[in-house]
Amino acid sequence: MASYLDFSDRHRDLENSKLRVYAKTAVHSCVIHKMLVCALRGKERKDIILSKETVLELLEITQEGDLISIIEQPMFGTIKDLAVLHCHFSSPLLFDPVNETAQMYLGDDISELQHLRVIPGQDVIVCLSDSGVLSFIAYTECPSANLHFNEGQHNVHKGKNKAVTSIIGSCVETSRKTGRFQIIKEIPLSQPGFDYQKLGRLVCIDPSGCLIAVAAWQNIFQLFSLHRGPKVSFDQISQTKEYPQSGIICNMAFLYPSDKTRILLAMTVYDDLDKQISIVIYQFWAEDAPERNITSFSKLPLRKNEPLPLHIIPLPNFPECFLLVNERETCFIQSKQIMNGNVDFYREPLPFPEFLMTAFAYPADEYVSKRTSLLPHSSQQYVYAGVENGDFYRIDITSDVQIVYTLLRKGLNSIGTAMTMLCFDPDVGDFVIISGEMSDGAVVLV
Repeated sequence: MASYLDFSDRHRDLENSKLRVYAKTAVHSCVIHKMLVCALRGKERKDIILSKETVLELLEITQEGDLISIIEQPMFGTIKDLAVLHCHFSSPLLFDPVNETAQMYLGDDISELQHLRVIPGQDVIVCLSDSGVLSFIAYTECPSANLHFNEGQHNVHKGKNKAVTSIIGSCVETSRKTGRFQIIKEIPLSQPGFDYQKLGRLVCIDPSGCLIAVAAWQNIFQLFSLHRGPKVSFDQISQTKEYPQSGIICNMAFLYPSDKTRILLAMTVYDDLDKQISIVIYQFWAEDAPERNITSFSKLPLRKNEPLPLHIIPLPNFPECFLLVNERETCFIQSKQIMNGNVDFYREPLPFPEFLMTAFAYPADEYVSKRTSLLPHSSQQYVYAGVENGDFYRIDITSDVQIVYTLLRKGLNSIGTAMTMLCFDPDVGDFVIISGEMSDGAVVLV
């Protein structure tokens, strides 16, 4: 909160003068903690979400790389973590703010829609905050801003009730007029506030959209089951029991699958009693109910002098594999190595030993729900990496599993913890959006 102060008598001493507040302005935090690419306003993934303490901001990126701010909306608490749930809605979805329900629209009468909100996109934001709930947030607009009528049925003599043939993606002007973030589902996790042993610090989503994992700072995590394939109702989300995991949960991510049935969840855990870091792998089977489908649990203690883990980076083109980045090196790890107790995985020292890698971004696999073990993968993978001193790197994982660092840019502002990327045209290149650490960010075309 910013206030303007007025000294009523400048000639008096400060202790005798009267301070009067005559204006107050709410000032939102400009610190970006997380950045996501999603399809909130249509089928095309060109929307950017910025998480700023207690505020969500929606931006659009143009094909020239310009960022256009659309809306900025305060949330219901301090945001802890965000993730994108790809819903692949088969039909337009409408939200009823009175009954707080989301449903597919199957009618043809526009008068039925006046009190509802349209969800024009294909994705939903899953949010953790200190409110103590797991929130599913959609972008919504007024129906009149999104309805697209068939020209053959558009007749002025038919009055107000016109047949709806489709709902199209929204433009910037429409979004600014009627768009807003809407909570369409909430799942209670714990009491409001911050408790390091209560759920609410980390959230991640299985690439196939079957499971959501939520973790506390230490000792506990929980799974939520979702229907595989296109989502038609968020009432289908089932809550499972909590699972104990002794130690501080530093990182957590689902790995990209090799087939549709097996789901792997990777964690790095610091045992505050033994003073040792371990990699933990949980294995699930998608067909069974979540409370019964933990089929195995593998824990691999690392060396006593192992540096602090900073990032787990799942690799779409190397199923069930990931990069573990710590303070000194990047490790390529296969899940079977953890299950077999093999600590001799491939390591490559970082080219910036005096600085930390603060952020990363990589191209996601949008076809993972259709992928099977028979569908070939690309023989290489790349990841963009930001360093706290402003250096910007590309990390390539080659077909023979070698890690190669390439310095792309020097002299950027100190890079913060948020980074994302998207590609409109492979012939043009990748747009990488980078947040600054107490400084301006950047959009880099690679």
